[in-house]
Amino acid sequence: MNFRHKLALALLDIVLVFLGLVLALGLRLDFDLGAMERFLQLSNLLLYVGVSMLAVVNFSLFGLYDKVWRYAGIHELLSAFYAVALTASVWEVFVLLAGGAVFPRTCTATAALLWLACCGGVRFGLRLVSVKKNGDFALARRALVVGADDSGEVVLRELERENSGFKCVGLIDNDPAKRSLRIHGIPVLGQVVDIAEIAQQLDVSFVIMAGMQPSLVRSVVQTCAKVPEVKLRVIPSVSELLDEHVKVSNLREVQIEDLLDRDPIEGDLEAVKGYIQGKCVLVTGAGGSIGSEICRQVVKLGASRLILMGRGENSIHEIGIELRNAPIVRFIGNLRDKARMTKLFEQYHPQVVFHTAAHKHVPLMELCPAEAVANNVFGTQLLLDLAQQYKVEKLISISTDKAVNPTSVMGATKRMAELI
Repeated sequence: MNFRHKLALALLDIVLVFLGLVLALGLRLDFDLGAMERFLQLSNLLLYVGVSMLAVVNFSLFGLYDKVWRYAGIHELLSAFYAVALTASVWEVFVLLAGGAVFPRTCTATAALLWLACCGGVRFGLRLVSVKKNGDFALARRALVVGADDSGEVVLRELERENSGFKCVGLIDNDPAKRSLRIHGIPVLGQVVDIAEIAQQLDVSFVIMAGMQPSLVRSVVQTCAKVPEVKLRVIPSVSELLDEHVKVSNLREVQIEDLLDRDPIEGDLEAVKGYIQGKCVLVTGAGGSIGSEICRQVVKLGASRLILMGRGENSIHEIGIELRNAPIVRFIGNLRDKARMTKLFEQYHPQVVFHTAAHKHVPLMELCPAEAVANNVFGTQLLLDLAQQYKVEKLISISTDKAVNPTSVMGATKRMAELI
C-alpha cells in the first residue's frame, strides 16, 4: 500500500469514527434531535474529531495501514479489534472525567462496535472484492483441491489471491465425515476414487495437491490417469507455501520423489562432475528410465558430448527431443552387434561409459533365458572389450538388487555381468 492509499484510508477512518460517534449517540437517544443537540455543540464536535484522529494513530500503531487487506485473515481482524478497543478505552476515560457532558457514558461500547464494523468492514471489503474478481476471472482454470484439512485450506487461500489463474470448484477428501462440508465456501465433493467422475461433471482441468503422503499421491495419480485431459499439479509442502518459497503459479507436475515412502537419496554430483565435465560420455540404454535420467544429469554436469545409444528408436527419439539443446548424438544399435558397436567407438571415442542397457523384465526373461544371457552377459562382455581397446577412462555398469543371491534368470545374468 503506497502513501496515497494510506492517506486516503486514514482520512476515511477519521470520517467513519466521527460518524460512528454521532450514530451511537443517535441510537442511544432514539435520534431525538432535541436531546442530541446538547451533545453536538461545536466544542464537543471538535472533541469527536480529536478522538477520530486518535483512532488513526492507534490504527497505525497496530499496523492497519501496512497490511495487504486482500489477504486479510484472523490476525488482521484481531489487530483491528485491539486498535478499536484501545481507542474506546481512552475515549471512555475522557468521558468519565468530563462527567458525561461530552458524550453519554453508556454509548462508548456501541460506538466501538460501530467503529469495528465500519473501519473493519471497509478493509475486509477489499478482500471480498479481490476474491470476487479472481472468482470471475474469465480464463480461470477450474480445479479440484485434494485435502479438506490444513494443507487444503492453505491452497484455497492461495487460489483466492488475485491473478492466481485458478478457480477451485470443489475439495476432495477420503474422510466420509467431511462430505458436504465447506471450507471458504468450497464444498467437499467426494473421495479420491470419485475424482474422475467429478472432474467430468464440473469440467475440471486441474487437480492440485499439497503436503500429501506418497501412498495418497499414488492413489490420486492412478485415478487421474482415467481422465487424460485433467492435469495433476503438486505443491511440494505447505511450509514452503506459507514461507512464500512456492507460489501457486509455480505448481509443478508429479515427480518420482513424490511417490516414494522415503526421502530421496542425494548423490555427490560435484564428485561425479570431475570425471564428466568436458568429456565425451556414452550412455547405453539411454532411452530407459535409468538411462534417460543419467543422460539428464550428464548434460547438467557439462559433458562435451553425450551419445544416446539404444535399440528402441522411439525412446531414443524422445530423450533426444528433451535434450535437443545439448551436445548430443543419437545412436541406434544393438549392444550385441560387434560391428555396429565398434563403429560407435571408432567414430566418437567415448571417454566415460554408463552401461544401463539390459533385459530387466523378470517373468519374461524366465521364458526367454537365452536372450537374457545374450544381452546381459555377452553384450556387457563386448562393451568391456571395446572399452579396453579404445582406452575408456571410466565405465560404470548399472546393476540390480536381484543380482544379490539371484533366484531368477534375470538376476543371475546381471550377477554374471558384475563378475565380468
